Amino acid sequence: MVTTRVDNLDQLESGATLLQLEAEVPKVMKRAHNRRGNPHHDHVPSDEMDLLIETINESDIGWKADTCKLQKHHAKYGAHCDTDGPLVLS
Repeated sequence: MVTTRVDNLDQLESGATLLQLEAEVPKVMKRAHNRRGNPHHDHVPSDEMDLLIETINESDIGWKADTCKLQKHHAKYGAHCDTDGPLVLS
């Protein structure tokens, strides 16, 4: 809402009209969903990613990387990864 205040009517020009306009304009959040990539779908297994996933999982940092992102021939590839159930992306 835009408000203009006139403290003294002598400040107005002669013949001026006072209007009160009010409008509620919702905030529009800009979304980039149509341009944003999905790193889970864009993931391509590689030797470098295997090394990174192993390093993260062997470290004590409070979370573990998804072993389903390893190459299928990797020794630590998750046994649960090849099921036909729903895909979990976390």
